[in-house]
Amino acid sequence: MPVTEERVLELAPWVLHFNPAGPRGQIANRLVRQGKIPTARTINETYADQLGREPLPLEELAVEARLLRLTSAETKQLLKFVAKVRRQHKHGPTWNEVAQHMGWSHAHTVDVIRHLG
Repeated sequence: MPVTEERVLELAPWVLHFNPAGPRGQIANRLVRQGKIPTARTINETYADQLGREPLPLEELAVEARLLRLTSAETKQLLKFVAKVRRQHKHGPTWNEVAQHMGWSHAHTVDVIRHLG
């Protein structure tokens, strides 16, 4: 499929929507390279097929996606915290320290950090 401005605009919102190093990100990137739109449904079904299990209900994917999106205020707060800990201790905070500082559960913190990573 030729690269046109319309096609770029159509695919642009999907760039980095998924962690490119994660399995769903790799599926999304492959779909984009094939000139296809990497919808949540397609990625979910492909990923489930690779694992040999039933796809998650789309409602669960929507909740997961909302949980992983940080507001700009949360992002600023997290970056300031990480920078402060690095200055003070010469290394970043533990996941538990991030969870405590941000007021997140451990599970949510792990999901966010893996998504960002």
